[in-house]
Amino acid sequence: MGISDIASKISGITLSDAPPQEQTPYKNVISVPGTIEAENFDNGGQGVAYNDVSPENQGGAYRTDESVDLVESDGRIVVGYTRPGEWLEYTVDVSEAAEYELEFTVSSLNGGGSIGIDVDGETLLSGIAVPRTDDWDSYRTFTENVTLASGEQIWRVNMESAGFNLDKIVVRPPGSTSILRSPVIENNLAIKTVAGGFHVTAGVSSAQLKVTNIQGRVIFRKSGVFTNSFIPINAGGVYFIHLTQGDKRIIQRYVACQK
Repeated sequence: MGISDIASKISGITLSDAPPQEQTPYKNVISVPGTIEAENFDNGGQGVAYNDVSPENQGGAYRTDESVDLVESDGRIVVGYTRPGEWLEYTVDVSEAAEYELEFTVSSLNGGGSIGIDVDGETLLSGIAVPRTDDWDSYRTFTENVTLASGEQIWRVNMESAGFNLDKIVVRPPGSTSILRSPVIENNLAIKTVAGGFHVTAGVSSAQLKVTNIQGRVIFRKSGVFTNSFIPINAGGVYFIHLTQGDKRIIQRYVACQK
């Protein structure tokens, strides 16, 4: 009997030569721009690729050998039963350093949850409120604007406070947006600062208009034909005007100087 065997007997611990689990992408590295499906977190297990407070998959769906709680909801597989301090990691490859729009698809019966993202250990987003949807099977989206470096990265999605299901995060390609400085007229989109806010004119129909501030908070929404829509603001600063028509999208950055 060797020294290690004696030590094992004395301590009551069975020694193992098994190495710790290695973190690897699930299926493939996720290309960005692209879609991060929440259930496709990396391989590696508890404490390596994710942290989940329950010892088993409470939802019992999809990857049943993992502890992450995956649920079938509204015809999709989502991460559910979220708790504060839980996190999931994904290996992604960002094709180009640029500004991007992150679109989260979530559901939350009562609201009150919040989410964040770290990239290679550095905070990208934090304290982002998850909207209330009034039903676990009713999903909606919200967006955040970020700047990303290029190359392969580890993204950690943090469940900062509980109470929501996470379906996916869509990262919009820079080629699908037009980020322009004001004042400009581009793709029928005209913006002009006036007293108390600014006017947005877009000569298109059957479109959706959304305006967010630099923190990604939505301050204005409208659908239909846009003719000189007035967006009230309390302060000058950087705003993003999102115009969507079918599968076409333009995002214009506008620097407003309050008059």
